[in-house]
Formats: sequence, C-alpha cells, structure tokens
Amino acid sequence: MVDKIALSYGNKRIFHSFEIKNTGDKTLSYRLEEQSEWLEISTMQGEISGKSSLAITGKISRIGLPRGNYQSVIKVFTSTGDFDISVFMNVEMYLLTFINPVYTTINLRFDTLLLSPDTNRFVRRIGKQDSVQFGFFAPPPLIVYYAETYGRYSDSTQLGLKMQWKGNRFLETNENPRLFLDVSKAFFHLSIINNFHVLNPLYVNAGSPVEFLENIFIYQSSDPLPIGYYHARNNTVIRAYITGSTSAITWSNGAQFTLTDTVNQSVIVSSFNNDTIGMKTRPIRKHNSDISRRYGKVIRLESD
Repeated sequence: MVDKIALSYGNKRIFHSFEIKNTGDKTLSYRLEEQSEWLEISTMQGEISGKSSLAITGKISRIGLPRGNYQSVIKVFTSTGDFDISVFMNVEMYLLTFINPVYTTINLRFDTLLLSPDTNRFVRRIGKQDSVQFGFFAPPPLIVYYAETYGRYSDSTQLGLKMQWKGNRFLETNENPRLFLDVSKAFFHLSIINNFHVLNPLYVNAGSPVEFLENIFIYQSSDPLPIGYYHARNNTVIRAYITGSTSAITWSNGAQFTLTDTVNQSVIVSSFNNDTIGMKTRPIRKHNSDISRRYGKVIRLESD
C-alpha cells in the first residue's frame, strides 16, 4: 500500500515523498512509471522485505517553465496491487490551500462563482492529515466549497456518520488562505485494536437515542482499524460482541477512554483488558481556535 494519494508542491517546494508499505511477510516487488519532464523520482523499481516500508522521493524543477499549474501522475505497480498518486506543482501562482486535519480522505469540490451549477468545479481528494493547493493567476473574488468524508469498511461500505461541509469565502489579494476542514467537537473518530476473538456486531453510543449499529467483522490485528465518525456524548458507550456469542466488550467514556471535547478528536480502544491505548486528539497542525469559525465548520451531518 502507499501512504499518499497526492503530492502537492505548491510554488516553492522542491522535494516531496511518499512511502510504499509492505504489510505482508513476503518480499514485495514494485515498479513506478511517470512521464513529466519536470519531475524526477528517486527509485523507479526494487523490492521491499516483509513488514517494512520504503520512502520514495520526488524532486521537481521549475527552471524554464512558464507561470501556471502543472499536473502529473505517478503510477505504482506492485506484486499485490497498483496505485495512482496525483502530483500537483505551481509556478508563481496565487495559492489557495485546503487542509484535512482528520483521519479519513476528504472529497472536495469548489467553485469560484456563487450558486453556479452549470460551471466546472474544481474536484480533488485530500488524503488523511494532508493538504491540497489550487493555483490562480489572480485571486478569485469568491470561493464556494463542498466537502465530505466518512469511515469505510474494506469493501468501501460507509461506516458511521457522513461528515459534510459547505461554506464560502471572499478572498483578498494580500493573502494566501489556508482553510482547515475541521470536524466539530460534537463528534469523534473511532479506531479499534482487536487482539481478542473476532468481533461482530459493533454498537456505538449503545442504548442512546443516537445508537449506531455497525454489522461488520473486526478481525484480530495489532494495528488500529479505523472505523468511522460518531456523536460525542458524555455517556458514550462502545460495545462489541464476540462473534456467535452473547458476550461483549464494553468501553465507556470516562472509564476506558475519555473524549477530549476538542475539534478533530479521536479515540483508539483495545480489546486487550477492555482498555484503550493511545487515546488522544491528533490534529496534524496547531492552529488558532478562530480558524474553524472563519474558514469552515461542519454545518450539516447525516447518516445513511
């Protein structure tokens, strides 16, 4: 697997990296393809031993390139699957940055005209705890943006609540805005480490008016399995049943874990001793509390 879905170089960045991770026990072979003259890849092919990873660095050159936006794709072919990594680079452009400080990929689209369904919108995917940049020859007077994210099971089935944003922003010529797509502290992201029996089903906020049933199988793994986003409540209870049994593992807010009452909060619970590990809020960047108010909130949420 690869840890990036895109590399954004902006106006000034020269080096950027991604990792190819081999989560299996056998040796993984890989090969890369890339066609851009302005992008150079450090290692185009090789092998990665089991349970290890390799960092691949991309170096770009803007020498002789006219002002504008540039885009390419790095194709990653491995012995267990193939991946595409989008590459974006700018030369002397006005930049608008959207930042994803959470734990799942955000689907983003935005326009530079208000209520203009007939125009072509910019569409991007922002990897977890990553960012994307858009370049303009001049600052657009207005942007209108729409974004969504949610947890996914292995077959891409939605887990938990769908988090959705909608907002607009008037821009000024003397700024290069950075917009954080923060999840409200009214919600939290759940991950589970299961060192015990296979678990099924899972109840989040069990016994409450916002109880959410996930009819999924959680297999044994020492790595956290990302689940989804749920309502953060003072009495949040998470309950997972042992498959084929009436026995369950229960975690409660204030006992086995504590919700921190902050934006982008997350919890990792473990089936070992019915306790949690590594529970904390994990934004990727420090930013002032008023940024969320100025640059965008979760204003509408729904569950399928």
